[in-house]
Formats: sequence, C-alpha cells, structure tokens
Amino acid sequence: MPDAKRHRPVSLRNAVPAVALLFLAGAGGYAVGRDRPPGAGSAEVGFLHDMIVHHEQAVAMAFETVDEAADPEVHSFAKEILMAQQYELGLMEAYLARWGHLRDSGRPTAMEWMGEAHPKDAMPGMASAEAVAALAAATGPALDDRFLHLMIVHHEAGVAMAEAALERVDDGALRRLAERIVQAQESEIVEMGATRRRLGLPGAPAGGDHTGH
Repeated sequence: MPDAKRHRPVSLRNAVPAVALLFLAGAGGYAVGRDRPPGAGSAEVGFLHDMIVHHEQAVAMAFETVDEAADPEVHSFAKEILMAQQYELGLMEAYLARWGHLRDSGRPTAMEWMGEAHPKDAMPGMASAEAVAALAAATGPALDDRFLHLMIVHHEAGVAMAEAALERVDDGALRRLAERIVQAQESEIVEMGATRRRLGLPGAPAGGDHTGH
C-alpha cells in the first residue's frame, strides 16, 4: 500500500453516456402511462433529479475506495456500487431526457416533491465535503472504516427516498427502479454492517454522523 493515496480525476458526466444512449435507443416503445410526460414539479422528475445527486456522490466515494481498500469485501462493495449505480445513473438520465428534462433541476433545493426541502448538497445521507476529503486522503483500514460508515448512512437515506417515490410515483418502470434501489441498498446496509463487525469496527449509527469521524 503506497504511503500517499493516488488521486485520479473523476468525470461522472462521462461515466455513463453509453448506458444512457443504449437505453434511449431501445426506448422507442416505452409508454409512460400518461397523456403527457411528467412535469418539472412531479414526484417522478423530483425523484430522478435528487437520486442522481445521491448516486453521483456514492459513485465518487466508491471510486476513491475501490483500488485502495485494505479488505477484499470493502473492495467488492465499492466495485459493485460503481457498476450498479453508474448503470442506474444512465437509466435515470435517459428517463429525464425522454421526458424533456435536463439532468439537473437547476434549483438549489431538493426533496420538495417529498414535502420537505433541503439544500441539494445537504440532503439526508449526503456526506459533507470534509468527510469526502477525509475519505480521499485515507488509506488502508482507516479508508475501509470511513467508506463503510459513510456508505451505510448514505444508503439509509437512499432507501428512504426510494420508498417515498414508491408512495408517490405511478410510472411502472420508475417504480421498478425504486424497488430495485430499496432492495439492493437494504441488502448492502446489512452486509456492510456485518463487515464492520467482522473488522471490529463500531456500528455506524442509523441516520448518524456524516463527518466520517
């Protein structure tokens, strides 16, 4: 393990265009089950905009971890998040494009569609800038600890958001995406908690500290 962690540029906008293009190419027969596509203030569009922000941070944290993790299971978690959430980012961008919306709402607030407004970069589960910087600087077991802690908290909020979408969204394809997010992230929360126990790390508090201690 090198003393100084390697830093590589991350371009999340360029990480998934192929997935989005492939989805759009095959989406010609997609029916949204409405006379008109969802509007800018709809739960469908709000969920996509906010989950894109959530997924982008998860991908960024996984990118910082995947080649530097000390524990093989932590490496596997980071790799799976990179693959699954970049794929889902492509799907979400494709839905928005098909409905005539940009990938970014342009608004500084998020989660209004859920009945609660937060600054976009301070949504529940989002790691602080300081926590992300600490993760990027960490190596070895300290990196594993920080990544697992931050990702459990991140996933808990992602599950809550996807469950809120299931209460508000009618579109069948988008509901299936939300269901997949709930199932995958709930499973990873359990598995990451088990890994923390195996490594002798304290449990990450539910809805807890985002600083990465």
